[in-house]
Order: sequence, then C-alpha cells, then structure tokens
Amino acid sequence: MGIIDAWTLPWPEVQIPSYRPGRVGGWELKRQVQPVLRGYFRGLQACAENYLLIRQDRVWMSLSPVEIESLAPHVARMRGHVVIAGLGMGLALYNALLRAAVRRVTVLERDSEVIALLVWPRSGRFSIEEVDAREWHSPEPVDYLYADIWDKIGAPEAATDTRIMCRNLRPESAGYWGMEADFVSFLAHNHCRPPVTQAQFHAWARTLGLPVAAYNNRAWLSSIPDVATQLIFGGSPGPSMGEECGIMGRPAIS
Repeated sequence: MGIIDAWTLPWPEVQIPSYRPGRVGGWELKRQVQPVLRGYFRGLQACAENYLLIRQDRVWMSLSPVEIESLAPHVARMRGHVVIAGLGMGLALYNALLRAAVRRVTVLERDSEVIALLVWPRSGRFSIEEVDAREWHSPEPVDYLYADIWDKIGAPEAATDTRIMCRNLRPESAGYWGMEADFVSFLAHNHCRPPVTQAQFHAWARTLGLPVAAYNNRAWLSSIPDVATQLIFGGSPGPSMGEECGIMGRPAIS
C-alpha cells in the first residue's frame, strides 16, 4: 500500500491552526520535518511539517497523523457547551470553535506555562480555567466532555480519570483520547473478532461506566479493527492486542 496523502475518514477533516516555535518555562513548542508518519486509523501518511509540545524531552502532543486522526471522531460529537480537559496545543479547542453546533467551550488546563505558550484571540465563546480537570465543577450544564490529559494512547488511568470528571461534570455525552484503543483491548481480552458489533459495544460501555452511547454508530464501530491494525504495525511487541494498547505514545524527538 502506498503513502496516504488525502483525508478519507468518515468524519469531517481536522483543521490545523498556525503555530510557531516557542518556549515558556519548561515547555517548548518545537517544529520538525517528518515526511512520513503512521496514523491512528490508517497507515503511512505524508506529513511535511510537524510541531511537538515537549517538556524535559517528553512529547505531550504533536501534529502527527495519530494525533489528528484520533481527534476526528470526538470533534464530530461536539455540541452545545463543550468542556475540553487538557489544552495541549489547542487542536481540540480550535476545531470545536469551528463547529456551528458548539455554543461555548471551557478548557481545563492546570499548567500556566502551557496556557502562556499559545496566544489565543479574545472570544466570548471560550474560556481557559487554570485548574486540575479532575477537580473542577462546572457552573452550567455540560453537553459534551472531551478528555486528553495523558501522553500515551491507552494510558491505564485514562478511563478512571474520565469517570472522575464525569462524576463532577455530569456531561450528557463524553469521549476521551485513545478510547478506541481501550475498546480494542477489551475485544482482545474477550477473544472477539471482526466485525465489531453493537452488542460488543454495549458490553464494553457497561464496564466503562461513561456516557459514550453517541459512539455506537457504524462509522465508529467499523473503524475499530483499523485501530487494532495500526497498533500492531506501530511498534507493538506482538499480536496480543490487550498488551498493545498501552504503548502507543506521542512521536519521539529527532
């Protein structure tokens, strides 16, 4: 299979804001040229330019295809009052504000240096709260929560952290970064094989304990085997998907 150079996913294409290199305190936004990188749902892709958010040589976010593709199904769910846990490089915020269905966005970010690293125009449609996302309570109802406060897809604490946020915020719907990989792990543990079914989704959702019903649709379910494929070819130690899902991190620094 050749190099992918066009958007073919079933969700609207994720838009990329303008970035420039910078440093605030221990955080750095670094530009890299990485011509080809692997995606989250799809294989090797052309990527002329990449930016990485780095602290002490640890990559917390980037513009890699994994990052961009893994955000896409969540942006499609955003509407009303959206809470985003983790500012990162502001990619989720930027795309949320492009959606007419989104009335207001509240971003939860505990690190003041990350907030200062990116310059955002004043807007009545969003605010950034300098708080721990696991402790904040919203003064108004939350329609959708998107959580991304970890540096690896499949972080073992991701579902637990998101449950804590949901208990505090009581969103109508929620999603978190890497939840597809967690579903892959669940399917592998239960010896399930494609195609992925709604019954399997319901079983996983019951164990997850999060308001994720909006993801129970053909586009999302049919994409799960693709995530499993990329986890395997993305550097995991073998075909045991239950062990793969915790090792897909942000790209390394070169």
